[in-house]
Amino acid sequence: MTRKVLVPLIIVLLAGALGFGLGYFGAVAGAVSQMPLFQQGRTSAVGFDREFDDFSRLGALENVAACGDSKSVSKALEGETDLLHGMQERSASHTTPLLLIAEARLIVRKAMATERDPLSKIQPETGKQEASRVEILLKGAGWQDASESHLREVIRALDDDQCRKNEGTR
Repeated sequence: MTRKVLVPLIIVLLAGALGFGLGYFGAVAGAVSQMPLFQQGRTSAVGFDREFDDFSRLGALENVAACGDSKSVSKALEGETDLLHGMQERSASHTTPLLLIAEARLIVRKAMATERDPLSKIQPETGKQEASRVEILLKGAGWQDASESHLREVIRALDDDQCRKNEGTR
């Protein structure tokens, strides 16, 4: 091949490869920016869509709290606290069963994280105060067994299941 044909062909191939790479990067960045974990406080959705997005974020943060190391658990619980407060402020009624359960789970999750890592910066509610608050929340949500110990069992079982699933996807 002559130089007249070869140089333009190489330029076209390089431009195509560069365009494909930039397009791929843009698509991945767009998809990642829509992930619930990265959306906190940046949604324009309203009504049901907002509730759905918020609960998706809450689920993603809970997954990190279930399976992460102590640093990521601390950040996830901080994010859950902020998100839950925002959801409660926007809610027409603070007695929505799912919000009550989420708040009870957060209280217990903070206590469990502090027991695992006493040096963490997580500030749990203490002893009887924690247990009675959890019981009030779970009874308000309609749970038959509203004890803190029962919720701990549920959280441990869900954590085991969730972390086992995450192990399989790595």
